[in-house]
Amino acid sequence: MVFEVQAKNVKSRLERPVFAQFLLATIFFINGCSSTLSVKDQFGSVFGEEDLTNLDKPLISHLVMQENGEVFDEMALSLVESGYQEDLVETRFAGGSLVDISSLEEYANKVLGRLMKSWAGRTIHAKVFIVSRKDFGGISRKNGAIVIPLGTFRLLENEDQLAALLAHELSHIILEHHQTDVIGFLGNKAFDIGELYLNLSAKNGREEAALKDYSQLKALDWVAHRALIPSWGRVQENEADLLGVDLMVGAGFNADAMVMFLKLVGASAQEKQEYLIKNPVVINKKADQSLSLNFDADSLVKDLFSVLDQELSKEHAEASVRQKKVRGYLKGFYADRKRSDFNVSAYHNVLRARSVRGVLAKYESAYSADELLVSGADSSVKGLNRASRLGLKSVSGKTKYDSHNRLLMYEIRKRQNKQKSAIKNLELALKSGEATYKVYSLLEANAYENKQYKESLKYLSKMKESFGDRDDLVLRLIRSKKSLGEPVSLSLKARCLSIFKSSAIAQCLD
Repeated sequence: MVFEVQAKNVKSRLERPVFAQFLLATIFFINGCSSTLSVKDQFGSVFGEEDLTNLDKPLISHLVMQENGEVFDEMALSLVESGYQEDLVETRFAGGSLVDISSLEEYANKVLGRLMKSWAGRTIHAKVFIVSRKDFGGISRKNGAIVIPLGTFRLLENEDQLAALLAHELSHIILEHHQTDVIGFLGNKAFDIGELYLNLSAKNGREEAALKDYSQLKALDWVAHRALIPSWGRVQENEADLLGVDLMVGAGFNADAMVMFLKLVGASAQEKQEYLIKNPVVINKKADQSLSLNFDADSLVKDLFSVLDQELSKEHAEASVRQKKVRGYLKGFYADRKRSDFNVSAYHNVLRARSVRGVLAKYESAYSADELLVSGADSSVKGLNRASRLGLKSVSGKTKYDSHNRLLMYEIRKRQNKQKSAIKNLELALKSGEATYKVYSLLEANAYENKQYKESLKYLSKMKESFGDRDDLVLRLIRSKKSLGEPVSLSLKARCLSIFKSSAIAQCLD
């Protein structure tokens, strides 16, 4: 059971509620509209480039606290747990598979617990979950789940940096940034991105591959993943940085680690930008014509990666600005703070524990295989065999059914022209009971391509059961029913017409 953190029963609100202005969106989103209460709106140019003169005391002190007398009985707490499960469904939909390393998760939640003790505002429920992606960073979801990719632990150096990450994500939850409706370029294109990625990744062999190589598929995966997770504006990120510093200082962590954490954020954005420049995605005509939606794949990819490049560049540049603001904030309000040494030993002791080390080694094998494919190892039999050996090490014991590692093996087997083995890896991922949406999507697409229409409908039913009645299932359901000769209900046709653009109308009605 993961350690759960609960703050005091105190209600919090900002002193002068107002509507937030339009926000500049961060990575992968353009402009959005917000109804979130913004500290910037209350105090003017709080986050000026040169000083913080409009903020006369720490941000946390500007929150008005009043006792609210909330009592959390078993029913209320069960709703909290249901909220976490809802967050995890969204995480799996976006490609995150849970990692079974309870001791590492418990450690991260204990760090979160210390931070929560320095918050005296309204009741906050938050819990850390770890997913197997190699990415760096963290994602706070609307019901309090803080999702950390396992790859993040490879780059963090000490407990204080972990606290900085958690304090930042916890601050997004405290400040209710999830009330913001960010509707950006990728958000509007989310369905097209999903269809594009599915079709480009479902091809059977290198001769049929729609992309030049694995590295391009990986780049497109970043876009598909980021289109489905929260994205914050500049004001929100600054608020989370500064409130995060307040929480760190209050909990006794060395808040200088927030600056170090932001350096890692900037470096991660720069690394991805350089990767995309080296691996431009090119869609061939055959792949374009095979897409189940009639849209211009070449144009979409060009637009997506142009925006992605711009946003990564901005993220890298703004990370430096955010570091400067945090340094100024620390100097202005916490110059006399006690600065303890960074807690390196506790952090590394957890990572070196036998129960953690063994599982980490399996994911390291998966990451190494992934890096081999990115480097072009799939262009030779020898390279593919080496990637295969590493991949096989990643799918045993606790990681036997992990979606991340099984999807990797799927890609390897597909490049070895072993389609049956590739599909077998997807079927094994389903046995976890927590497979990602992509696993279901690929299995359904494979069934349809092989004219197994009843099997296609079975997977669509499972997708609906696991992830809800999502719009992107509608066209698939219609085309599978048509292929079986089954009637398509008027209500399903009407829903299809209400969802999709004009280019898909024919597919809704034919």
